Amino acid sequence: MSLTSLYLTLCMCLPALPDSTGSLLKLRALRISRCSLLAELPASTSKLEGLAYLELTDCALIKSLPEGFGALPSLMGLDFDSCEALADVLYDDPVVDEMEARGIGMFGPGIEIETRKYVDIKAEIARDDEERRERLTVLRAEAAAKRES
Repeated sequence: MSLTSLYLTLCMCLPALPDSTGSLLKLRALRISRCSLLAELPASTSKLEGLAYLELTDCALIKSLPEGFGALPSLMGLDFDSCEALADVLYDDPVVDEMEARGIGMFGPGIEIETRKYVDIKAEIARDDEERRERLTVLRAEAAAKRES
């Protein structure tokens, strides 16, 4: 089974993602939160042709998206919150114009472009999160039952 979602949170000592991140060809959702030393996404993330959603939260040092990122064929949504350096740059970045022209939804400080694709991918991610929580609940119950027997 290939990795389809990657959630990184509170990786406060992570200065960079490995360049091999671009080899996760089945990745659909990349969510990065509170990685305070992360300064950029590797250029290889522009090769993630299956990536539909990128969420960056509290990643204050990220100042740009990799070249070609806006042209990813499956991209439907970009959320960035509390990434002030990125928000400042994106207002003048041709990536935003390219993404808006393709109907890609974006939410961040001062940018709110809601599209049908964006709504769909957010709903899909919410369903995936719920399924993951349900599987975890079942696994915990099974583990508890094994401990009791």
